[in-house]
Amino acid sequence: MLKDATLLSSSPTTATREQFWWAAALWHNSPHLVNRRLYGSILLLSVRVVPHPDLLSLLTELDTSGWSEASRDALVTQLKQAGVEVLGTSDLVLDGAATNTGTFLTLTLKLLLPRNNDKFAEGLEVALFDWAAGQVTFLGDRSGAEVPSVCVSFPYSLHLEDGNITVYVREASLEERSAIWLKEHLLPRLVKWADSATPDHSSPSATSLSLVPVQEYNTLYQHLKKKYGKEMVKVSDGSYYPS
Repeated sequence: MLKDATLLSSSPTTATREQFWWAAALWHNSPHLVNRRLYGSILLLSVRVVPHPDLLSLLTELDTSGWSEASRDALVTQLKQAGVEVLGTSDLVLDGAATNTGTFLTLTLKLLLPRNNDKFAEGLEVALFDWAAGQVTFLGDRSGAEVPSVCVSFPYSLHLEDGNITVYVREASLEERSAIWLKEHLLPRLVKWADSATPDHSSPSATSLSLVPVQEYNTLYQHLKKKYGKEMVKVSDGSYYPS
């Protein structure tokens, strides 16, 4: 668990551990289903790592300056330099379905793409799946952006414990906008997904545009929106009449 974490909210669930992991993986793979600031995300890295007592602390202290889409190499290098043993690439669905007694954790790195590039910046997000403990922790990088990042501004974790799905946060005011969003939007959606999940060991994700490169499509979308968006709004609200 995150050190010095605070319980943000808890909601009862009928979900099994497998259903919880399916819902957590859906949130991980398709965060734009809940976070309307996002257009989508790109998975840059997914590896198994040996449990390390200070792993979460190491992740929160990583130097992400200058990271780009090649960040997976920088992340693996920094983990190894800190004494973390990286076992190799992983698959979330297979890892979650495996009988895991704590022999490995799954660590991922994603690039989050904003729906509106003028208001929000891309962000890197690390996720750590602790299969044995029934928890996943998300840490977003918000450094170096001239506009607000799409990442949540503080570390948070999702847990399945005692028939409840709970959200813990660190270094966050419980009245902060992101904390309220996690409590009022993400948690209810997770519970709904988990309670109704029927895991079949396929990858939980939104299937629309799944065959289209997300970043290329987002670049084209942003270009078309800037070029035609204002005029389309004028047409739709009746304020524009072509001559």
